[in-house]
Amino acid sequence: MAQLLTFLKADAVLRKNVGAAIVKEFLANEDLEMLSFESRQVDEALSAEHYAHVADRPFYPWLAHYVTAFPVYAMLIEVGDDAAVERLRTFLGKTKAHEAAPETIRGRFGIYAGVNCVHLSDSLESGRRETDLWKARLGIGEGNFDIDPQDYSQEYDASFPNHTPDMRKICAQVAEAGDVSESQKQEIRRYLEEENPGISSEQLDALMKIVLGSAL
Repeated sequence: MAQLLTFLKADAVLRKNVGAAIVKEFLANEDLEMLSFESRQVDEALSAEHYAHVADRPFYPWLAHYVTAFPVYAMLIEVGDDAAVERLRTFLGKTKAHEAAPETIRGRFGIYAGVNCVHLSDSLESGRRETDLWKARLGIGEGNFDIDPQDYSQEYDASFPNHTPDMRKICAQVAEAGDVSESQKQEIRRYLEEENPGISSEQLDALMKIVLGSAL
């Protein structure tokens, strides 16, 4: 048996029905055992180390904002072998949300491009590296359940609207045009507010920057 790291990113955490639906599917997946479910704040240093393989790429500043702007919900999961990892990667879907198969997690809930809801170690080797890193830097560990995943999955699942298709369509238009209009900004804002009525103005601005930044 081996451990992998997975975590819900900002869009899944703030879009409560999305995060709950993903956790519900993780709990039901026979290829994994959930060992922890913890709220953690990633800082710039951890982001740079976690994403060291892309830290010199032009999109890295956007990625760093995505992973550090809000607390993430981190999970240690246990899997049996490489084949289980491959099945989980298929279950998750392609990294770019708009290219993911419609039945996958990212295909159903990821908004556009890198706004893809959830991270998962892509191999047993990266699982060892990432779990060691997050254990050392953030203190995650087996048996740490800051949030009860069963309660979380039941509290929010289907309780809020899911505007993924609408926002994906707008982001595709923005990507094609290379620019975003005021009306498109307002539409994204409205959809995100409807998905999380309690979101603060500061949270909403930061999440909009993440969503629209993925298309520009």
